[in-house]
Amino acid sequence: MPVPLTYRLMLLVMLLVLAVNVVVYLALLGLVGWLGARLLALDVSDSSDPLRALAVRGLVLVLIGAVLFVLLRPLWVFLRRGRMPAVVVSSRDEPDLYAFVMTIAGLVGSPLPERIMVINDVNAAAGLESFFQGRLTLYLGLPLGALTCRQLAGVVAHELGHFSQRSGMRLTWVVRRLETLWPTLIADLDRSRQTGRPSLIVDTIIYRIPRVLFVTIHGLTRPLARAMDRQLERHADLYEARVAGSQAFMGTAVRLAELKYAARETWSAVRAGQRTPQVARAVIQAHAAQTEAFRRAVVAEVSAGVTRWQDTHPSDIDRITYTAAEQAPGVYRCEAPARVLFRDFARLDQLATSLVLR
Repeated sequence: MPVPLTYRLMLLVMLLVLAVNVVVYLALLGLVGWLGARLLALDVSDSSDPLRALAVRGLVLVLIGAVLFVLLRPLWVFLRRGRMPAVVVSSRDEPDLYAFVMTIAGLVGSPLPERIMVINDVNAAAGLESFFQGRLTLYLGLPLGALTCRQLAGVVAHELGHFSQRSGMRLTWVVRRLETLWPTLIADLDRSRQTGRPSLIVDTIIYRIPRVLFVTIHGLTRPLARAMDRQLERHADLYEARVAGSQAFMGTAVRLAELKYAARETWSAVRAGQRTPQVARAVIQAHAAQTEAFRRAVVAEVSAGVTRWQDTHPSDIDRITYTAAEQAPGVYRCEAPARVLFRDFARLDQLATSLVLR
C-alpha cells in the first residue's frame, strides 16, 4: 500500500527531534566531563596542608560522579524492556489461528509475525523485541473472541499494517523511551534539590538552568511523539478497512468500546475479591449481558469522541470518518464468531489469567 506523504513527513520530523534529543544529552555528558577535568586540573596544592588538597579533589570527584549518576541513571529506564504478561501460542497447539493470521498477512502483504502471544486485554498490538532485534510479535487479546472473524481480521490487518511500518516502529520505540528520559532527570533534580540548601549561584547552575532545558525538550518531544503515534494508527487503519471493509470498521470500533466497558466491570469484580479463573470468558459474558440501551449509549459516546493532542490514538469517530472515505468493501467477510479460531480457548484463558493474577 502506498505510504502517505504526511506519514513520510512525520517520520522526518521525528528523526530531527530524535537528533536534537541525542545531541543535547551527549552535550550535557560532555559538558560535565569537561568541567570535571578542568576542576581537577586546578592547582589546589598547599604544602602546609596536603590533606586539604586531597579533600578538595575528592569532593570534586564526588560531585562529578553524582552529576554523572543523575544523567546516566535514566539510561536504565531507556534501555529496559517492559513486557506485558502474555502466553506464547504455538502453531502446533493453535494451527487455525496461525493459518488465519497467515491469510491476513497475505492479504495485507506484510511480514509474518515470528510469534503470536495472547493477553487478557481488550487489545491487540504489534511489537518489536528491541530496537536492534527486529523480531516481530503479534499480541492478541483473548476478549477479542467476542468479535466476528471479519472484525478480528480487520484488527489483525491493522496490527500487521504496523509490521509494514518497521522504520516507524523503531523510531517510535526510541521516542517513547525518550519520553521517560527527561521526566526521570527532572525528578532526580527535584529530589537532589530537596536534600540540600545550595547557594543561589549553585542552585541556578546545577538546578534551574538544567531543569528549564529538560522541561523544554520534553515539552517539545511529547506532542510530536503523540502526533507520530496517531499518524501510525491512521496508516494502519487503512489496512483494516481494506481487509474488513469501511462499514465493518465502524462496527468493530463500537464492539471494542462495548468490550472495554465489560472488561472494566470484570476487573472491578476481580479487585473486589471475586475469583475469576478465566478473565476473558468473564469479559465476554459481561459483554453479552449488556442491554440495548447501554449499547446505544456507547454508540453515542463513540460518536462524540474528540482527539486531543496528548492522545496516542485518534478518537474512534475520527478513525471511522477517515476509513469511511476509503469506501472499501473489504475482502474478508466471514461472520462466524472469532472464538472458532481457537482450538483450546479455555486453556489459553486460564494461562493468561494466572499470569496477571499471580
